[in-house]
Amino acid sequence: MPVAGKQNDAVLVRVLASEAGPVGPEDPDVELPEVVPFTDPGGHDSYAAFPGLALEGRFVGAVGGLERALEARDAGWLARWIGEAGGNRRRLLAEAYEDPGTMQRVRVHVPDRPGVLSGITQALGADKINIEDFELDHLSPDRGGTLDVLVAGEEAARRAADLLEAQGYSVIVSPAFED
Repeated sequence: MPVAGKQNDAVLVRVLASEAGPVGPEDPDVELPEVVPFTDPGGHDSYAAFPGLALEGRFVGAVGGLERALEARDAGWLARWIGEAGGNRRRLLAEAYEDPGTMQRVRVHVPDRPGVLSGITQALGADKINIEDFELDHLSPDRGGTLDVLVAGEEAARRAADLLEAQGYSVIVSPAFED
């Protein structure tokens, strides 16, 4: 994927995260989505939410606000917007995880070659280190990328770092969600 496409994807993720916070049962202006069963193209039974035009309007409005801020080079607006998105993501994680404050980020520089991700995940699994979440930021075929693995607890993060460093990877451990 071209770099511009990746940057656009990252912006869209932030737009979605920025809009994730205020939408919910406590927001009287937004009708909650209807959830209906359906069969996906792969033949799997699943469920889909159809939030309707209210959420679409909010999304379009958020993208428009972002475009105006970028054109105006409004660093203050962008910083507030990114901060709000981060807060909303932390709130969503707080709902998903019992104690998101224990989450640790294990950041690994990875080469671009077959089997690297498989090797890392298998090594962590063999040592009973559960991957709570992960994200791969691919830079280029020559430079590889950065793999962020979220694990619960400092002890699991230390074990993961020791294991991956022993395999020759460069590893940095930090709290996953710093305020």
